[in-house]
Amino acid sequence: MVAPKDNSKCEQARGFYYDYLCGTAHESAPPEIFAHLRQCSFCKTEINRLKAELKETGNAVADSVKESASISITNLKLHFAYIGALVNCKTVRPFLPGLADAVLEVGVPTPITVHLDKCQQCSDDLEKIRQMKLGHRQLCRLAQLFAEEAAFDEELCAEAQNAISAVGDCKLEGASVDILRHFCLCPDCREQLYKYRRNKAEKLTGSAEQSGIPCEAVSATDIFDYVVLYGLEPDKDEYKRFRSALTSHLISCPGCLGKMLQLHKTIYAIMHRAESGIVTCFKASKSAQQSISAGKDDIYTDWPIEVEVFDTSQEIGMTKPKEADVGRLVKAKAKHNARQRLSKPGIRPFIKPAAAAAAILIAALLVLQGPVVGAVELDQIYEALTRIKNVYIATFAPQKSEPVQKVWISTDLKIKMINTGLQYALWDFSNETVKTKGSDTDTIKTSGPGKDAFLKAKQTIDVPWGLLPFDNLSEVPRHAKWQRVDSQRIKTTIADTQVYDLIWTETIIGGDSVIHKKWRGYLDTKTKLPKRVERWEKLPDQEEYKLVVLIEVTYPTTAEVQADIGGAGL
Repeated sequence: MVAPKDNSKCEQARGFYYDYLCGTAHESAPPEIFAHLRQCSFCKTEINRLKAELKETGNAVADSVKESASISITNLKLHFAYIGALVNCKTVRPFLPGLADAVLEVGVPTPITVHLDKCQQCSDDLEKIRQMKLGHRQLCRLAQLFAEEAAFDEELCAEAQNAISAVGDCKLEGASVDILRHFCLCPDCREQLYKYRRNKAEKLTGSAEQSGIPCEAVSATDIFDYVVLYGLEPDKDEYKRFRSALTSHLISCPGCLGKMLQLHKTIYAIMHRAESGIVTCFKASKSAQQSISAGKDDIYTDWPIEVEVFDTSQEIGMTKPKEADVGRLVKAKAKHNARQRLSKPGIRPFIKPAAAAAAILIAALLVLQGPVVGAVELDQIYEALTRIKNVYIATFAPQKSEPVQKVWISTDLKIKMINTGLQYALWDFSNETVKTKGSDTDTIKTSGPGKDAFLKAKQTIDVPWGLLPFDNLSEVPRHAKWQRVDSQRIKTTIADTQVYDLIWTETIIGGDSVIHKKWRGYLDTKTKLPKRVERWEKLPDQEEYKLVVLIEVTYPTTAEVQADIGGAGL
């Protein structure tokens, strides 16, 4: 390694490395520093290293921006496929979940959004979906469901009849993807599933508080998967271990069953709502000055678009005659008039339902489910973890299939629960108590270790919970190397992840030898959150890194954490 010739000059010159690369150091740096930059071999080496890092970072940023732009463009293309076409409520419905997703936020008027501006019923439906606060994947499945048509299949209906009690009790293991999809698309089977749960709720009395899950902690996010079964693959459920305690509560609590029934009503009412009668047509004009809107508002004044609005409900429902024959004549005339109004030059008819469904299914596959795959920086992981309220961490020794320790942390509940196999310990930071219980006994001991012990313990529920090797970025050594790992170089594969290594060295206390350390993270491509963490070390006398510890991570909901606390008997 090239050593610095003059420490003081090299330190002063460090701030002008970037200027030197840009060719502006002769203007910004003092003459003696500029001369030093041109002559010092150490500074030249550092400048070349900076140049290489900037190139790598620049390419990574460009890839990330390109991916984000691609998703936005794809989404807008789907919206603008309806330029010049008639857009009604059925057209808009499959787009509603995407519009409730921050990933797919649309900031310009489109043929879809202008219909929402003009149709109060569609706008209300969107607000109902937003109030559910569903996750990204849940919104994706809902969009796909809304693009489907009702389906009747005698063979599947017969199979569904046999599954009603199990599915109604939220026991989805063994249910095929086709059957779960059928329950959402077949009105008859779906109604029978609803009635099964309604009858169960009516028979129950009291509440299920003894399960340890307060009903107010159960949100629409928690129960959505048991109401919208479409797209579920129970055998691939990574959160399977959290489900049993929650589902036991759901089917034994009349209040939470009531929440499921209400969510069922809301979602399928949106799915099958009749047309409002509002039909819109979005057309591009040559300039903003030519923008027109069929209404008194001027929200599109600054946009080069034309928006025409047709209210077919006013014509079709304009009279209620006494005679049936006269009624048919009036309705026929009204429909004829409506057709005439909707057949103006330059207006395309409604896009066929099959084509619309296909377009939205493509949207769901390419846009909603497609993760933004770009370079991940270390600070993005720290930032992602700060947004997490609940985490479950299972720590394994190398070559062991059972965890040596399980930890649940919830900042919402202000608790930390630890299980070492033999004992559970629940730290309640609100009440400053610790409950302990043996894994094979029902006896619970409660103690108060004191404020000092609690202050130390409370620090352990702060990010990053030991998932990252350093508590904050400022502690990361300057010489540490952050790099992406080629998936072909590793044996372990986890769906929808990118693998990164952080490599650094630490000097052994009292000696000159160093330990080589490596943190490997399997990061969710969309959220940047670790799904799995490995820690490796290489001692001075070793040639290869050795796995020291393996950590598996999931991010349960508050209700799921409550369920596991209840399951532990605490």
